[in-house]
Amino acid sequence: MDGFGRSTASIVFLLALVLGGCAARKDGGSSASGAGQSSGDSSSSSSSSQSDPGPEPGPDPNPKPNPNPNPPAGTTSYDLPTVGSDLHQADQWEGRIASNCGDHDFAADCLTLSYDVYEQTDGGRTSIGNPGSSYDGYESCEVTDLQPPPKTRIRVGTVVQVTVECTGSYADDDNGDDNGDGDGSDESPSDPDTSP
Repeated sequence: MDGFGRSTASIVFLLALVLGGCAARKDGGSSASGAGQSSGDSSSSSSSSQSDPGPEPGPDPNPKPNPNPNPPAGTTSYDLPTVGSDLHQADQWEGRIASNCGDHDFAADCLTLSYDVYEQTDGGRTSIGNPGSSYDGYESCEVTDLQPPPKTRIRVGTVVQVTVECTGSYADDDNGDDNGDGDGSDESPSDPDTSP
């Protein structure tokens, strides 16, 4: 054999050893490794090697990206007011939003609230001016809608539309008094200054 034939034969031999070793591992190992095992170990080894788990699953073809813990630049969010909040707390909402803006290094007016206020009566819903946080003349004024909604990322400078419905208007009193006693006066009937 010449030098070329010997090196080719050596390569083929090495390849046979490598491939044979891979086949022996897949079939449960070589006899040399099994020689030192007890018969109990050998049977458990052969039973576990008989079940072929098949190919490992590949990567997910549509992986979902991990959520970014850092919000997009130039965005913020708010948590107050929420649907059902009372208009009495409007000053607190605005203060909290201004504080939140400052905490994120934005101007205090990075978000503003704009109020659409309605009076709800038996006859329907009528747009009214914002009665303010004291909402004199109404029994209650509650938030019924917010756009964009709270706890969502929104661009700095967004105006949040707050829809409020006020109910129990004292103006519904047929006598024009605010105390509901029906005598046309605003004073309480138990007021000692107005008693005859």
